[in-house]
Parts: sequence; C-alpha cells; structure tokens
Amino acid sequence: MDESPRRQYAIPLTKPPIVTWALLCINVAVWLAMTLSGGSDDPDVLVLFGAKVNALIVLGEYWRLLTSCFLHVGIVHLAFNMYSLYILGTEAEAFYGRARFIVIYLLSGLFGSLVSLALNPNLSAGASGAIFGLVGALAAFYWRQREAFGDVSQRRFANMIVIIGLNVLIGFTTPGIDNFAHLGGLVAGLALGWQLCPRYEMAQQPDGSRSVVDDNGLRRQWWAVLLAIALLVWCAFLFINQQADSSDVHVFLGHQALQHGRLIPARAEFQAAVERAPDSAHAYFGLGHACYDLHDYESAAAAYRRTLELSSDWIDAHWNLALCYVQLDRIPEAIAALRAYIDANPGPDEVQKAQDLVANLQKT
Repeated sequence: MDESPRRQYAIPLTKPPIVTWALLCINVAVWLAMTLSGGSDDPDVLVLFGAKVNALIVLGEYWRLLTSCFLHVGIVHLAFNMYSLYILGTEAEAFYGRARFIVIYLLSGLFGSLVSLALNPNLSAGASGAIFGLVGALAAFYWRQREAFGDVSQRRFANMIVIIGLNVLIGFTTPGIDNFAHLGGLVAGLALGWQLCPRYEMAQQPDGSRSVVDDNGLRRQWWAVLLAIALLVWCAFLFINQQADSSDVHVFLGHQALQHGRLIPARAEFQAAVERAPDSAHAYFGLGHACYDLHDYESAAAAYRRTLELSSDWIDAHWNLALCYVQLDRIPEAIAALRAYIDANPGPDEVQKAQDLVANLQKT
C-alpha cells in the first residue's frame, strides 16, 4: 500500500536573537564588574554580587535565587556558559520567540537555584541552571515537532539527549559543580518547553497564499506560566521554612554576632548549630572562636579538637588549638599543635611565626 509523504514544514528563522545577545552582554558585564571589584573567584565578591548563599536566602535575601544566575566564577566558567548560551539560546529564541524564550530562561534559572537551595548547602553561582532549561526546552521542541520536521528533528532530539546525559555525568563526577541546579533547570525547561512549544499550522493569507503560522503563545498559555510561578513561590516558601532552623543558618548568625562583639549570643548560635549538625566542622570551629573570646579555653580547645577530627586539614584550627593550650599552660600540647600547623604548610610567613613561638615555648 502506498503511503502519502509526511508533510514537513520549513520554518524561516529570520528574527535576530536580541534577547540572547542581551543576556550574553549582561553576564559578561557582571563578570567584568566582579573582576574589577576583586575577582570573580573571590567568595566575598561573589556574596557581594548576589551568589546563592542558603543562609542569606533563608534570612530574607530571596533575590539571590535570580542574581546568582548571572554570576560566574572565573573566566573559564564564564566562557563555557556563554558559548553554551550562544549556541542554545539563538536556536531556542528562534523557535520559541522572544517572550516565551525569556520566560523559559528566567524560570528555569530560578527553579535551578531553588533545587540547589534545597539540596546543596554550598555557595554557588552560574547560568547553568537556565542554560539546562534551554536544553530541556529544545528537547521538548524537537520531540513534539518530530512529525513536522522529520529526520532533522529526530537527530536534534537525540543530540539533546546526549548533551543532557554527558553533562549530568560530568556534574556528578566533577567536584564543585552544582548538579542540583542543572537538574532543576532541566526539568523546569522541559516542562515549560513542552507547554509553550510552537504549534505550526497552515493558514490562508488575505492574498490567497498559504503559510505556516504558530498557533501557540503566552496569550494562550498564560495559565501555564502563572502555574509555574505559583509552584516556584510555594516551593521557595517550603524550602526556606525547612532551613530556617538549620545548622548553616545558626553558623551564619553566630559569625554575624562575633563580628559585632556579641560573644554570648554567638556562642549560643554555634551551640545550636552543633546540636543540629554534630558532624559540622564549621559549627565547631565557630564555637571554638566564641569560647576563646569568652576566655573559656577548655571549651574552645574541645571545640577545635572536634573540628580537626571532622576536618584534619583545617589549618587555622591547629593554630587556634595551640593558642588555647598556651592559655591553659599545657605547653607540650601547644607545641604539638604548632608542629601540626607547620606540617600543614600554611605559608612561609606563618611557618616562621609558628617556629618562633615553638622556640619561645621550649625556652619557657
């Protein structure tokens, strides 16, 4: 039996990718500003410019969920993401149009940050969540258009699957990559791309000619965008409330109290952090700092010893523990802590300082 050939549409991609270029310029401009402010790989600069810091978000700086999507750590991170944005963004913007493209990009980035907030306690930044959203949206597009575009669409869909698989594998095997943001952005982009995907139809023009038109858009799918925003707000409320009493938040509040000289509240915050996360070296190190400033050297020494049990390469903990032993007149233990500090090789100036202190203690 003869089969009629499948009707395939050729969609002209003539509009310039203005939104993609604008996003590229914004990301590069922010990176340049960070570089001039002290370096894009400086944690303090990252925090200043709006990186994702869970404790700060929980304490009310919700805007970090979005600003973190425009920050990059170093030139390599920026270059890789901007190349990906250029390749994927121009394609996604051409198919989805400017309005749907920016909705997919921003909401994917926000959902990526939100999943990272829920599952990744570390500071993070980057456009990867939003870019993974574009990958998901393009995968949805090519799957839904596989009849209209034929083999081309199927090959491009297969390419998207390979890109997703490779990047997820790299994310789970390479330290320092926020794979949770990637997965959050990917799922959001896939869902939004599926719902906002163009629906091509043949339409009769006033002059009698026929052309391909897109019978879908934000006006038709406003409810889907509104639903996505409502889900985003609800998840943010849920995750933020879950972390309101977390160890990380108490550690942050403890350091804030230390900076303002409020030693007793600082110690209380670090003790609360220790109770909620007994395996947190950061909580014990902060507790040691607060106890030392309160002249409770026994408690400070115990906190620093626990810090080193949990993180033996914490150089400053060796030094602080030695100072505690000096205050307690436990000289042999102070010397042992100083030698451990020297073995950790903190730097030539610090090593010389420690060696001089060891010599003075041995004379004593």
